Amino acid sequence: MHIPPAHLKARPFALYLVFLAVANGFTPGAAFCRSDYPAHPTAVLTEHDGVRCLVIDADGRKPIVRLGDGSARKLSRKVSYSLERAPHYHEGFVKFEEMQMTGMVIVNDAIEEAFVEATGQGTPSWGVFKATVVSNVALQNCMLAIVSINPAFLSGESDDPHEYLILNEIPDLRAGHRTKVKFNSVPLTGRYFPLLFAGGREVLTDRLEPATEFFRRVELLKHAIRVRAYRTLNTATDKVVLPSIIFPPLLDDGSPLTAPSHPIIVRLSITEDGTVEAATLVDSSLSAPAQASILRTLHGWLFLPQLKVGTPVATEIETPLKF
Repeated sequence: MHIPPAHLKARPFALYLVFLAVANGFTPGAAFCRSDYPAHPTAVLTEHDGVRCLVIDADGRKPIVRLGDGSARKLSRKVSYSLERAPHYHEGFVKFEEMQMTGMVIVNDAIEEAFVEATGQGTPSWGVFKATVVSNVALQNCMLAIVSINPAFLSGESDDPHEYLILNEIPDLRAGHRTKVKFNSVPLTGRYFPLLFAGGREVLTDRLEPATEFFRRVELLKHAIRVRAYRTLNTATDKVVLPSIIFPPLLDDGSPLTAPSHPIIVRLSITEDGTVEAATLVDSSLSAPAQASILRTLHGWLFLPQLKVGTPVATEIETPLKF
């Protein structure tokens, strides 16, 4: 099922700022994401000649995309990006031993003018990202996406993510080798998280927790919009449960779960808002890792709820799982 893009844009940075050192990355989490948030392997896309293309690499801050004929093309860095759910992660795992973003922020025009008058310098517009990373496998054609977001969005206090994305080339990573990463950027405010890619596919890192929180919140908002539209179209009718946002299960290492030869029957309890309250595997012959993977995924699925005379009601369904 197609998942609409998150529409994170690399747009000109507004002059809103004052001197601020930003070193607000997140505390490293577990190798995988929190159990109550579904994994979100991510792909970066942008448009070229009206066609959406996968970003497979970067030359500095200029994205390199794969065209429809399979060829690669380097684009201007002044493009807009969208982040979409990908089928699975790239092989490997990367640890951020340290990570820091520094920059300067202008709060308003008066403060900006005072800064210029006091220092004789122009408008501050710099930022520097630094990190040391270690990969457990060799990775090539690497790039790093830094996503800055509104903290109130994660807490549910705001529906505006206020997102900003920086994409930059980083060196190829050797297995077990500590690699220094450093590049200039626009200054960032709020909170941020990194997404590391090799050949256009995201690699698992120890900084996944904020990303999974962010993408879960995005998907819940998209889902809520779909449910409202669905109810508007069906104000006085009965409707069965329909998929809204579903995705395949992943193992703990981020790899896809191989589909068993026999059908898997699952039982789901779906709430009035379309979230999964409980999930049960009717077939218990699967391995423990496979069962855990499937149940973690099912709890992240979202549905258009059952309607009775236009009103959402909780329901239970039993269905074969296909992936």
